[in-house]
Amino acid sequence: MLRSVTAAAVLCVTAPAQSMTSDQFDLVCTGTADVLQGTTRTASPFNQVLRLDLRSGQYCLDECDRILTLKSADPLLITLVDVPLHGGLLTKRMEKRTIDRRTGAYRIDEMDVGQLTAVTVKATCSPRAFTPFPKTKF
Repeated sequence: MLRSVTAAAVLCVTAPAQSMTSDQFDLVCTGTADVLQGTTRTASPFNQVLRLDLRSGQYCLDECDRILTLKSADPLLITLVDVPLHGGLLTKRMEKRTIDRRTGAYRIDEMDVGQLTAVTVKATCSPRAFTPFPKTKF
């Protein structure tokens, strides 16, 4: 009896823990979205769940309606989107979404010059076990 208890204890201590630097994980992110529309600024709560698969370079948001392609990922920073300012005079747009892997800081910056809109999200993300992407039929 003592041997089985000792063996179980050794297994618990030596079993590898799931690494926070795993290639597949979910992030639960909460923070604040700051929206500037013309001259009116509003702040509201921000909540988002991300499913990330760094091996395949894919991710999805919340209910996972679409699987998207990551821009880049390295040991310190995950860049989901990085579209620099582009477009014509009234259609200039930019979007950048990054996650700091050391602190969990999630930042979204979007700007649409034609709509006179700027969005800044500052959130903190916590890792969770990976939820696989939805199965497809074809």
